[in-house]
Amino acid sequence: MVEKHLIGLAGEYAVASEICRRGMNAVVTLGKRKSVDIIVEDESLARLIQVKTKTGREWPGVKGVKGDNILILVDFQKRKLMERADFYIFNAEDWENFQSERIKFYEKKYGVNSFKVRDDGVLIWPAKTEGKSAYVGIGILAENVADFKENWDKIFERS
Repeated sequence: MVEKHLIGLAGEYAVASEICRRGMNAVVTLGKRKSVDIIVEDESLARLIQVKTKTGREWPGVKGVKGDNILILVDFQKRKLMERADFYIFNAEDWENFQSERIKFYEKKYGVNSFKVRDDGVLIWPAKTEGKSAYVGIGILAENVADFKENWDKIFERS
């Protein structure tokens, strides 16, 4: 089994490769505690990209994206080594709309008081067991984000 941090790094390099294939410079940042995974730039555009990668059923605890930044979810689930991952791409407006829809879904399914929204817009779920930490963010399945698949134009849009 491949270590979790190596899967994350593979996702970052896969995204950087796709961006370079589309004609822009992409630089992967290194380190364990970072808020930006990739810096994308050309003469007139700069973007900061956050990458979340999964090999299992869901991306756990996704907190979203703000401002001009981009969030890319990379899906290696059930992929053989020579198979390309799926990519789901969000700008901040996409994320806001997606999270609003998920909140409506959660309110209907679990009740309006099941979670809180922090000042920065991140969902916080109460701990299921006393003494445990709250769950931060949204667990996302690929089927929840199908509309955002291969949405590479979001990276290259000029504000």
